[in-house]
Amino acid sequence: MARVRIGRIAAIAVAIGFAALAGFVGAYVIALYDAPLLTLADNAGKTVAQGWHRMFVATLPTDPTTSHVSGAAAGFGRDERIAGERSYETIFTPLAGRVVTIPRPDRPGAGGALAAWGADILAMTHEGRFYAVDPTLDVAALDIAAPPNGYAAFAAAVTGPAVRLPPRTLGYFRYNDLLAVGPPGARALFVSFTRYDASAACYTTTIARLAVPDDDIRAVRAGPGDWTEVFSTRPCLPLKSTWRPIEGHLAGGRMVHAEPGPGAGTLYLASGDYGWDGSYGPLTIPGADPAGRPPVAQDPDADYGKVIAIDLATGRGRQISRGHRNMQGIALDRAGRVWTVEHGMRAGDELNLEVEGGNYGWPTESYSTLYSAQPLPTALSPGRHDRHRRPMLAWLPAIAPSGLARIEGFHPAWDGDLLVASLRAESLFRIRVAEDRVIFAEEIRIGEHIRHVLQHPDGRLLLWTDHQQVIVITPTAGGTGMAYVEARLERLAAEGGPAAALRQAIEGCVECHSLTPGDDRDAPSLARIAGARAGSGGYADYSPALAGDGRRWTREALTRYIADPAGTIPGTRMPAPEIADPAVIEALVDILEGLASDLEMPAASRPARIGARASAIAPDRP
Repeated sequence: MARVRIGRIAAIAVAIGFAALAGFVGAYVIALYDAPLLTLADNAGKTVAQGWHRMFVATLPTDPTTSHVSGAAAGFGRDERIAGERSYETIFTPLAGRVVTIPRPDRPGAGGALAAWGADILAMTHEGRFYAVDPTLDVAALDIAAPPNGYAAFAAAVTGPAVRLPPRTLGYFRYNDLLAVGPPGARALFVSFTRYDASAACYTTTIARLAVPDDDIRAVRAGPGDWTEVFSTRPCLPLKSTWRPIEGHLAGGRMVHAEPGPGAGTLYLASGDYGWDGSYGPLTIPGADPAGRPPVAQDPDADYGKVIAIDLATGRGRQISRGHRNMQGIALDRAGRVWTVEHGMRAGDELNLEVEGGNYGWPTESYSTLYSAQPLPTALSPGRHDRHRRPMLAWLPAIAPSGLARIEGFHPAWDGDLLVASLRAESLFRIRVAEDRVIFAEEIRIGEHIRHVLQHPDGRLLLWTDHQQVIVITPTAGGTGMAYVEARLERLAAEGGPAAALRQAIEGCVECHSLTPGDDRDAPSLARIAGARAGSGGYADYSPALAGDGRRWTREALTRYIADPAGTIPGTRMPAPEIADPAVIEALVDILEGLASDLEMPAASRPARIGARASAIAPDRP
């Protein structure tokens, strides 16, 4: 176990304030700790790391729903969240979310990831515990132990009675990503994580593989020794003496797999620089002359700050790009190209299209500054990005992007888009790319710190939050037209009309039909049906009777068809809605005509956005 010798620690409280706003009191405390000459020594007295150690601690509003840096929001001392249902507003379709909470970890921290396994969802916590969530949102702990990461040895090496570590040092030492790869009967799990080597007092990003021949993940029994190492970054980095010994939250570690199977193909690793950037740590690899070596993220002899293509058949890794800081998301587009999102500091978060041999600038170029608002000490052209590949999109201020997925088969307006998860903004960003440029980035407010985003093969969107929640998101039944329907129902109820019976009839309609224009996947959309011709539109599976009818859906034709589909068009597959009250049919036709018009929704009837955007930022919260 390492011994720690530390000089005098001076603690200066520079501001303490209280503010009352909207019914809650927020406490503000800022303290600066200056610890000259922190020394880590092993049992033989050999110095492992030595240097100046500075600690900045900020506690902002204590309400975890309003500030990114409160204890609960940061994933330390989290409050309880109740599972349930939520709704979210987007431009083309409202969304419905179902929420389930995974048991709290024993060790404070945040991280981990989601994966799909058959119809189930797999969740891995930052400390390497695995859970399965079935389609009913029932949660089961799995008897799978994570590959060994050396956490106990690391904690012993950096803790002691005389040591004051920066906040979350141990919590940031974590398992970073989880992939489930391969067809039934030949599947494998891949996990990426920070691994500490006690014998050499150094650390790497490592990927391990677990063969899982049993399709029932709940029946799998696996211990730490059942995992096989696939790849480790080089060189093994020594503990830092500046800020945290290991900046585990800057490891990156996200993965994406290119087919064909669990034992073959290419696995892409987004490898972070662990803060070896000249600001939070040394600028060059261990033992190198800073004047004669490039920064770690630029150095071809270091696997940090790089996108690495790993051949799973041989285990060999190849750097395909460099100049990255902390990539927290990686995905493949339809053409098989690699995209990443990465954290800047105070600003300059990036979306990048990775090209072979590309240099993306970090730490010599970035649209970021230090958290203190001072220019990066390594920047060649502060505020510019003229010498290296520019990002496809940069966020100023930072949003803390934390996941990336390509969307297919979720909604016609979304297919092929990229979805970025965000910690600081507590939002999703739907990004449309065409002709190799970003067309738009739609922000979708979620109201949670989103750690990971994934699309399940069955189409559902899956979010993993820092409150240990899995949020399962689907388009709202009926689609965008439901907002108009709700407004009409409210008006009908106020006028004393048959609103309850009409609601029941519409709920029956949207079991099959969407109210979103162009959403004809399961049945013809009803959004523009009034005035259209029978059998028209994008639906591909009309009955021959309906496809060949060709009549125009006038008000009279709709009324007759709703009352008696088979009697109106013999041979149609449309089941009888069984609406006995003519007043209800008349009101339903009113709504169909309204959906086909260009009526603007009253503002009061639009779905409300949930939550309020947090404005505070934690300096190192990836």
